[in-house]
Amino acid sequence: MPIPPRRKTSYTGALEDPIVRFTAELARAVQFHRLYPPNHPYVKKAAGAAIAACEIALNKKNPFTIGASEIGFFIEGELMPDIPVTVTELGKAFLRINVHSITVSRGVTEDEVRAFVVKLGELETAAVQGSVGEGAIVELSRSAPHIDVDMFSYEKVLSKEGELLEKVKHVSAETGEDGLALLDKLLDGGSELGDTDGKLLAEAAAWNPGEVAALLMKGMTEVVSASGKDGESLARAGGLINLDAAGSGDAGLEELQSRVVGFFDKVGSAMTAHKGATLGEVRKTLGAIVSFMPESTQKMLFGKVAGEGEEIDFDSLMGGLPQKSKAALVFNEMLSGDSTAEELRQEFSMLAERGSELAAIVDSVVDKARELGTHESTDKIISRLSAALQTGIRAEVFLRGTIAVVDPDLDTAAEYRAKLAQKGFQVDIFTDGAEALEKIRHSPPGLLITEIKLHGASGIELMNALRRMPETVPVIIVTAYPSFDGDFEIATYPQHAFFTKPVETDAVVQKVCEYFPEKAAQEPALGAGADGKTHVDTEELDNAHELQLSLLPDTLPDIEGFDISVHYSPCKEVGGDYYDVVPQGEDSWCFVLADVSGKGVPAAMVMVMVRSLAQLCLPSCESPRDGIIELNRMVSKQIIPGLFVSAICVRIEPRTRTVTLCSAGQCPAAMWIPGREKPEVFLLKHTGVVMGLGDTSYFREGTKEQVLQFEPGAGVMVYTDGVIEAMNRQRKEFGTRRLSNLIRNTTQMETREINKALRAAVDAFSGGRAQHDDITILTIKCTK
Repeated sequence: MPIPPRRKTSYTGALEDPIVRFTAELARAVQFHRLYPPNHPYVKKAAGAAIAACEIALNKKNPFTIGASEIGFFIEGELMPDIPVTVTELGKAFLRINVHSITVSRGVTEDEVRAFVVKLGELETAAVQGSVGEGAIVELSRSAPHIDVDMFSYEKVLSKEGELLEKVKHVSAETGEDGLALLDKLLDGGSELGDTDGKLLAEAAAWNPGEVAALLMKGMTEVVSASGKDGESLARAGGLINLDAAGSGDAGLEELQSRVVGFFDKVGSAMTAHKGATLGEVRKTLGAIVSFMPESTQKMLFGKVAGEGEEIDFDSLMGGLPQKSKAALVFNEMLSGDSTAEELRQEFSMLAERGSELAAIVDSVVDKARELGTHESTDKIISRLSAALQTGIRAEVFLRGTIAVVDPDLDTAAEYRAKLAQKGFQVDIFTDGAEALEKIRHSPPGLLITEIKLHGASGIELMNALRRMPETVPVIIVTAYPSFDGDFEIATYPQHAFFTKPVETDAVVQKVCEYFPEKAAQEPALGAGADGKTHVDTEELDNAHELQLSLLPDTLPDIEGFDISVHYSPCKEVGGDYYDVVPQGEDSWCFVLADVSGKGVPAAMVMVMVRSLAQLCLPSCESPRDGIIELNRMVSKQIIPGLFVSAICVRIEPRTRTVTLCSAGQCPAAMWIPGREKPEVFLLKHTGVVMGLGDTSYFREGTKEQVLQFEPGAGVMVYTDGVIEAMNRQRKEFGTRRLSNLIRNTTQMETREINKALRAAVDAFSGGRAQHDDITILTIKCTK
């Protein structure tokens, strides 16, 4: 077979090359085929992305060749040292069935790509089972006529650094020098090598010891970067780890394994010191190191040999990296943009064994994002982080119905969405009649709220489209044109209501609720099964509990002149409450109390995201109102459709005894001031609009600050709805009246005791009923 020229390239920004992009998309399609059946949408979508990239690549070169050898992946004869981990896996798949290359020519179709991926997967499975035949290449070729198989093969290519380490390996084997001990010394600092080690290296390579030490150290930090060095030198380090298990016994084996894991820790930590080292690159490097170990060493350390069907699992090695390194890896992966949200979520699961570690890693990533200095880069990191945390979450919080609102006034529509979402409805907004008509024809809503005169299609046309549906969809007309009342097409519609603008949105919301009786509204249940019960693995739920608790501050600040306490009690199903304290300046603190819609693991993951966003934006905001508006902007951009967040921000300025509150859909705060006989208790107005439903002027106008000037003895309590919505056996709620009465009788107590008294009153009222929602109470009292 002809062999193309052997060259090497660092391929900085490799994925910008169209052939490399096609290779990456093909590798991703193969990966999805391993996880899903051939007709799964992910497989089809990946094949579509691959053929799109292929067409661009063929415009650059027709035909083009990609292939694999035992040391890496080649594209058009060039060895690619820095490629996505999925491409590395594609190369391994090729070699398992003795395929060295494929040549793609113009005319290839998406069906061919999909057939090629499916056949490759079948043959790879057969190879793992030991039953792949000699006709594998023929079978693969027949699956895609425009993809020729095994036209070229690639030789082993050694760089100058690679040849050096091959010599080091050879001399180490001859002299009996412990290669791993030598590497440890080099990694700890090559400049301090002893004479014996220096002579050994000098004899092996005819280089002075300092140069060799510098080479290996650069293998940890610079070789992986765009410095032009050869990253293979690090992989060759595995050849120096030549441990002999003979006669070592169990204790000896454990010691050897511990030393190798320690070496891998150093490799991973050193690589993450450079911002270009991503999760895929570290995993690839560890794999390359292992592949150059003697088979006996691999078998001893891992119980298997790389390349013999079952791959060595590096997750435990990656999971053992220091937390600082893990955070750096995740940050680098987020910054690179090469991994999908699903892949990032899998990496999270691998790196963070417990929920508390996940929270710590997310905190570190957010801190690093804040240091980037530009909104564009920070937003990129936060968007990818949010997408990864929320991958796999289905927003099934709206069990009452789906509402379509069609109104040219976006703020009016946003007001409907905010109020209906809190009643348990999912709301889709349209300002264009033609767009709404297209949506209705393909997916009719449970109810339509519409103006009559619209751009593209009128409200009458929307109603006529709904007439053709098998079941009647109620319509509520809210229009500025009262003359349409009694129009034949409207009057003859089976279920409809007519409102003339201006009209209070609460009246329209009340009418919507009449079409969906209250008994149909159930407790939101994310991840609910067909039986209506939430199915969550016990271990996963325990982990979510740990994650939820790890988000809370360890202590509250000691603020002169104020007594502050928090009571926090999560429910068994894991709710969505969280609280935090964010310093603002030298003498100001911002307390945040938030409640994410839903329960279970999804609520905990969204809570992580909301907390990270709050810590990112609140410290730099001048006022609680600015903070809530900015937080809503970020949450609305990042949160998955169907979820929302209620929150309240409370800023304390002790020098002026000022407490400023700003609410976003949270329960009304309760304030009290001392009186002659009993304190006076007030429920503060302006509860605002929940976050996550859009950055609209309706939200901004509904977000108001309340500034309270405290005297000694005055105080305020903020709380989540788990308090006032607690039910007794007659299904009556605890309510705000009982809350006010309890506060009126306990204001002389310390805040800790006030919180305990309120919790005891809620428990007594519930009469032993299980707590169905998180309960969080923050009480602040001025003492002097």
